[in-house]
Amino acid sequence: MMAFGRSAFAGGLLVFSSVGHADGSIGVDYLSSEVTISGFRDSATQIDSSGPGLSLAWNLGENWAVNFSRSNVDSDGVKETSTIERISVGVESESSSNGLGLSYYGDNFWVSLRVRQSEDEQRVRGFSRVNGTLGLDIDQLQKVQTITFELGRDWLLGNWSPALSVSLSQQNLDIERVERFDSLNLSTLQGLREELSGVDLGISASIAYYFQLSDSILLAPNLGLFQQTSLSGDVSGLAAYSQSRGGRSFRASQDYREKLNTPEATSLDFGINLLAGDWLWSVGTLTSLSDREGQESSSSWFAGLSYSF
Repeated sequence: MMAFGRSAFAGGLLVFSSVGHADGSIGVDYLSSEVTISGFRDSATQIDSSGPGLSLAWNLGENWAVNFSRSNVDSDGVKETSTIERISVGVESESSSNGLGLSYYGDNFWVSLRVRQSEDEQRVRGFSRVNGTLGLDIDQLQKVQTITFELGRDWLLGNWSPALSVSLSQQNLDIERVERFDSLNLSTLQGLREELSGVDLGISASIAYYFQLSDSILLAPNLGLFQQTSLSGDVSGLAAYSQSRGGRSFRASQDYREKLNTPEATSLDFGINLLAGDWLWSVGTLTSLSDREGQESSSSWFAGLSYSF
């Protein structure tokens, strides 16, 4: 039930810019990803979404570090999609997130506690070029709060550095969705409000190889695999429906509560990091390997630059 964030890219190599002899670091990045938007009559559309991010990190001592991150990703306007039941549909997405983390780095292990808050807004607008009485408006707002505890260990075997980590995440989601459809003599309105909560287990394995290009330049490509499993979860909500036709109206609503059935999620990421003095350049890609019903595999790419001071 959790979605990946920017920290999924570049593995643990970003610790070079925030832990060591420097007092801290500042970084900028850019993320491009595919977003799935639920539309009219159970339809789903994937659109490209991208945007910048900012990260700050400070060392609190020899081994402790605190970091803050903020990002804003959107679809840069409306993208027209295929026509569904005589309605031309346009979709739009905008997401923002804030993260705060505290980490301890030992000689060959790390422990971290991260808190992340995000807000995702999706809009679907439908219209008919033939019949002006047909119209569709869908608005969905999702707020997510996640607390993650992670324990990891790495090894240095010559120029190779494999790493393993285990994480536990507590996540809470609030979803509000309103779907309105109007035609010549029929108007329907559907509303949904859901609260989801659960605990997820994450297992990550990665391997990096270090190329010492000079005394101050280090190149490190890395490959990682992440597996996520839901340990527990439940969902509760209120679904409301109203319909008006020819002066007559009908309304209904239903409360529900049930166990959350979330499939396992697997993702593969590849990154290249170049450390040159106080500068760190990072690029990476992440691909979802999970086959979910009604959705295509999604992929993302990331580029970042940070400076240690």
